[in-house]
Amino acid sequence: MGYDMICADALSLRLDRTFDVVVCGDLIEHTTNPGGLLATIAHHLRADGLGIVTTPNPFAVGRLFNILADGWTDINTEHVCWFCPQTMFQLIERSGMFIERFSWLKTDHPVWTKRRYWGRLLNRLAPLIASKRHALRNDFGVVVRKKQ
Repeated sequence: MGYDMICADALSLRLDRTFDVVVCGDLIEHTTNPGGLLATIAHHLRADGLGIVTTPNPFAVGRLFNILADGWTDINTEHVCWFCPQTMFQLIERSGMFIERFSWLKTDHPVWTKRRYWGRLLNRLAPLIASKRHALRNDFGVVVRKKQ
């Protein structure tokens, strides 16, 4: 299809070129060294380039409903950490980059509560609540730049 694909470890990958945009979609929560992943992103950004990082929101209303109704929240078993906006800001600041833009994302992969009766109600309420209180959405993303 014309794509130049590279399979490598995102923590140690160092290409001999830079890019206008580097996208890291829902990957940072899977790595044991998120600072190393951000270093890889920074290494591959041109001086005026943009990095885009997205991740699940641990405080999403659906996850809170999971805990209330189910006693736990169903997560991807390959996740090794969670990031809330505050911890993401701290990590990126310490990585030699800065957040140019923060966005709550509207995604189409719901976090369902499994309780037979309560689940029906809570699963309908979660998107309504998240549409009014964006901090309770399932995901967020940041646009980052290297510090000059």
